[in-house]
Amino acid sequence: MSKSFVTRIGLETGKNFDFRTGNNKMHEYKKVKREITELELVAITCNSCGTRHVITDFFDKNKFHDFSVEGGYGSTCPGDMKTMSFTLCCDCLNDITSKFKVSATSTNTDGFD
Repeated sequence: MSKSFVTRIGLETGKNFDFRTGNNKMHEYKKVKREITELELVAITCNSCGTRHVITDFFDKNKFHDFSVEGGYGSTCPGDMKTMSFTLCCDCLNDITSKFKVSATSTNTDGFD
């Protein structure tokens, strides 16, 4: 911001802006305490084997992987302009990928080699 703009709106002197409350002459704020409801993941089911796993800690989610496959124009799998989403447990994912004729690529995602 230019110095003349800051002076013109009174930020430099605090004339038009109260830094404690965040109020200025045109905008008034008040603190509001709200109770919010959030969705919490409680269980995950594998689409392949049907295993349902109750989530008890942060690491339980890492035992399952979500996939989404988008079909383009003329696609037969999952269908013309359709999306298929599914979840696999680690056992089913390993079972499927172990049958690949050409291995899937694997990269390290934590930033370390």
